[in-house]
Amino acid sequence: MTYFLRSTLTLLVLLNLTVSADAQEIIFIPVKIDGPVHDPLQNSYWFGPFSETASVADLDNDGDYDIAAGRNWYEAPLWIKHLNYRPGAETNGPETESNSEFALDVDFDGWEDIVSSGWMFMKGAYWYRNPGRPLNPGEQWESHKIHQAFNMEGVVHGDIDGDGDEDILVNHWSLVEGQGMTWLEHIDEPPYWIEYIVGTDGDTHGNALGDLNMDGRLDIVTGLGWYEQPDDPRGPWPFHADWNFESALSEKAGATAHPNIVHDVNEDGLNDVILGSAHAYGLAWYEQSVDASGTRSFTRHWIETDFSVFHSLAMGDLNGDGKDDLIAGKRLFAHYGGDVGVGDPSFVFWYDIKGGEFQRHILSYNHAPYYPDEGGISPPPNNVVGVGMKINVKDMDKDGDQDVVLAGKTGLYVFYNQGTPPKPRYANELPPRYTYPTWREWPTYRALFNGKDFSGWNVPEGDGGHWTVNEYMIDYDALSEAEDKHLWTTEEFGDFQLHVDWRFKGASGIFDMPTILPDGSYQMDEDGTIITTPTPNSDSGIFLRGTTQQVNLWNWGVGSGELWGVRTNPDATPEQRAAAVPRMRADHAMGEWNSMDITLIGNRIWVMLNGKQVIKNAEIPDLPERGPIALQHHGGWDETLNALNPTSSNIQFRNIWIRELEQPMAIEDPAKDSEGWETLFNGEDLSGWLTGENNKFVVENGELTVRRENPDGQEHNLDYLWTSEQYGDFILELDFKVIEGTNSGIFFRTSDIMDPVYTGLEVQVANSYGRPDLSRTGTAGAIYDLQAPAKNAINPPGEWNTYQLTCRGSRIQVRLNGEHVIDMDIARWRTPHANPDGSWNKFPTAGTAFAREGHIGLQDHGQPVWYRNIRVKRLD
Repeated sequence: MTYFLRSTLTLLVLLNLTVSADAQEIIFIPVKIDGPVHDPLQNSYWFGPFSETASVADLDNDGDYDIAAGRNWYEAPLWIKHLNYRPGAETNGPETESNSEFALDVDFDGWEDIVSSGWMFMKGAYWYRNPGRPLNPGEQWESHKIHQAFNMEGVVHGDIDGDGDEDILVNHWSLVEGQGMTWLEHIDEPPYWIEYIVGTDGDTHGNALGDLNMDGRLDIVTGLGWYEQPDDPRGPWPFHADWNFESALSEKAGATAHPNIVHDVNEDGLNDVILGSAHAYGLAWYEQSVDASGTRSFTRHWIETDFSVFHSLAMGDLNGDGKDDLIAGKRLFAHYGGDVGVGDPSFVFWYDIKGGEFQRHILSYNHAPYYPDEGGISPPPNNVVGVGMKINVKDMDKDGDQDVVLAGKTGLYVFYNQGTPPKPRYANELPPRYTYPTWREWPTYRALFNGKDFSGWNVPEGDGGHWTVNEYMIDYDALSEAEDKHLWTTEEFGDFQLHVDWRFKGASGIFDMPTILPDGSYQMDEDGTIITTPTPNSDSGIFLRGTTQQVNLWNWGVGSGELWGVRTNPDATPEQRAAAVPRMRADHAMGEWNSMDITLIGNRIWVMLNGKQVIKNAEIPDLPERGPIALQHHGGWDETLNALNPTSSNIQFRNIWIRELEQPMAIEDPAKDSEGWETLFNGEDLSGWLTGENNKFVVENGELTVRRENPDGQEHNLDYLWTSEQYGDFILELDFKVIEGTNSGIFFRTSDIMDPVYTGLEVQVANSYGRPDLSRTGTAGAIYDLQAPAKNAINPPGEWNTYQLTCRGSRIQVRLNGEHVIDMDIARWRTPHANPDGSWNKFPTAGTAFAREGHIGLQDHGQPVWYRNIRVKRLD
């Protein structure tokens, strides 16, 4: 998606800390290059996931500045989007794997490459080689891992050793045993980087490069002090604890911006330090002084105390006066909205620095819309901008003026104007993490492969050196000389979640590949012969709990994740075999990295491949309770072919992390938490329900049903079945069954049970099975007359269905038989008798004005209907 947003409003607002008569306001025009699609039913929102960092470079050597942001790059001047040009930058729930990135010609071939880091899947830093030509279909830039760290925050570059080449300074958000303040020396031959640790002091969130003692060498600035570069930068550096940054407003958070800034603020010939509070309040500069004895000291001066989450800073001459200005802003929804000040305005400021005074100017400033009241389903806001995790300052259009490039959760912008007017202040409510199928609890994972050697693994005895480690990868050529050729862990595991990246280096040969059908059988011709197609192939797998029960890695058309041992087991049930077949093919092209997550609980398994759920709750019969994990050998040398067998494991692995589930998995979904549920129907009688004078609801065989001698299909509005209590925010679950002609409904938040059809909202219960069109009134799952469901998910007449209705504030969500069919914001219904799309509805009251608390009711519409297993959980 490439589109442009040009603001027609110019907000000439100048908020100065020190108002100056010659203060010059600059007009910026914001151009939105790309952004996330707002589609909650697909787990995508106006606030992401989207890359929060970007690089500016001439990637195609045509003389224009292009932009790389996460897995995509945008070709200037038309900003043509090149999708998935490199691996990495994957999504993890609402977040995107890309802490920071920059462009650098790593291999000195004349083409700008990309250096990037990430803390989730990547656990370190990589560089991605620019091939210097357009990519072939399915091809990506080569990736090379250059640093490993569980606590990765980012990377910045500078000529640390003074040899004329750009080196890398690594930032970790906290000190971890075995790590420290690290820099990578850039050399002119593979692997192009040599790693050095200068010390462990100050190895915390946020750092920077700059010549602090004015000796001509780059020093390292942290939130706790600074490292002075010695004569030999490859050894330890002395650390000076000359300050200890703590955020403003009594928030004792010490995390600082990445990067911070070294700059002579007051123009006294001594460089000072500018530090931002990355996850709390405040922006400050530390004035450097040197007394007559040569003693160095630093005095803090606050620039801002009322604004928060200054996660990234940059310098550039925006007003053309020949002096660098400071650009800073708020990272939107950092830590998934968990930081202090999350509901404060979103802003991007630039500061004209005048002799130690900072004049604040606005690039963008607004109150982020309350989610979902002003976010809703459609249209999303297009004016909310945050700085993300890197700010770029570059003359993008080469007109002589410096522009600002920002990537954040809401999109990628080049700024030529300022933002939009403020909106009313509201707190922000985000959908819970568990609604994202890609979400994982990363903090509890540990490394199963350390990236350096085979610690924790049993290399097969007599292997002959065919299992090897290089560039943080396990590399295998399928030629092990051992009797048991698989690579097993030394530990045993029970229930776990395993993450592993893998790729086939290339095809090991051409294999007559069959087609696996959804039921686990093979496609055959009329004579009953399996149909095969010669196809390039490689083959490996992940063995589970010391057995050969495996998650397949291969190039078959059905896709990786297949459970071979279950699908081909003649004793398996049809349901077991079908569940062992991937729901879709999610593999990347041969030679590209794949990201796989395996969850094993008891004998049940889930497999996610490249963000897609390919195996869901499949059963592996007779699986032991515990056992080691193995990377599979398959195939090997074929003497007849004098080549590798075409099903050989020509494969590499990296980023192998594991989370042991000794206790039941943490449950974030309140619907799955067993506590707090109230049973509304006891299966025996109508206890706890309010009934009308002519009530026709009865209990039969533990089920609620309507019994009328002459079903008339009429509205019996005074004979609904109502809860005696009222509910505001809640989750309601129940089963229902319909037949031909059934028309009923589930009313909720009904304020007047004597007038339910105009004072309550209704989830439609009707037999819409097989109907091709979706209706606001006739399709099961609809919020009656307000919104049609996303799909017609009802089962055939006579079969039971399951509803889950969730109400939180103005947000209403409905699942029917496990399918998300409604995700709506009733606050968007602002006009009586009108839906947001302009269509008419029956309600004389606008939806946003409906009560947020009321009774739950079951409708008697004069036709048979059945209910059971009715329960509710309050979320108030």
